[in-house]
Amino acid sequence: MTAPLRLGVVRDFRAEGWASMDLCADQLLARLPAAVPGVAAADLAPPFRRRLGRLPVVGRKPAAFNADRLLNRQVDLPRYLKRVRGGFDAFHVVDHSYAAAVHALPAARTGVYCHDLDAFRCLLDPAAEPRPAWFRRMAARILGGLKAAAVVFHSTHEVRDAILRHGLVPAGKLVHAPYGVADEFTPEAAAPVPPPAGVGGRFLLHVGSNIPRKRLDVLLDVYAAVRARLPDVRLVQVGGPWPAALAGRIAERGIGPGVAQVRGLSRGE
Repeated sequence: MTAPLRLGVVRDFRAEGWASMDLCADQLLARLPAAVPGVAAADLAPPFRRRLGRLPVVGRKPAAFNADRLLNRQVDLPRYLKRVRGGFDAFHVVDHSYAAAVHALPAARTGVYCHDLDAFRCLLDPAAEPRPAWFRRMAARILGGLKAAAVVFHSTHEVRDAILRHGLVPAGKLVHAPYGVADEFTPEAAAPVPPPAGVGGRFLLHVGSNIPRKRLDVLLDVYAAVRARLPDVRLVQVGGPWPAALAGRIAERGIGPGVAQVRGLSRGE
């Protein structure tokens, strides 16, 4: 009997709270054994170490958490991978922003999933996204890991085109791997969870953070145009709180009564 191929799945630290990346890793680990017989996948996830986050006062600041993220990604994770890599035949890095992990793995047996090129924008378009030298060095190391990987999976043809346009990875390394379908959206799904309070009727749904590249300003303009034609349609936005500029935009457009923002939802919701 042939021994199964041992695949190590390098995932994001759960402590970082990237729900989308957690979902990608969880679904891959749950579905792969049935989809690809002969592959045994294991979750490579060392514990997240809090250093600055344990300090009084300072530890509560966002900068302390970001420093801990940097140390865990760039120091702790590579050390961990070097210790365990002998127990696996191949590796899959779920998130391209973790591609520096490839430097601690046998690159010829490692694949990276590239969701977009935002992590490398300071290198690809420095005028549009200026960053300090230390940040550019870190981005370059991450990009170097992506380039070194044997396979680079990509979500859409647009991402593939961007990778090729910038000459980051040869076409022969690229594999189109569209996102799968989560359990909630399959015929076998359990009964749907009722929507959160205040969400009903017809609505547009947007799920995402409030960082500038998500272009929530465009979202609000689009909703204002929709509301002008369909006054009963609401906008439900799941994400972080409205920054001042966006809150002002809502007031200027007069769309406040139709906008609902919800946070802290369960996966079912």
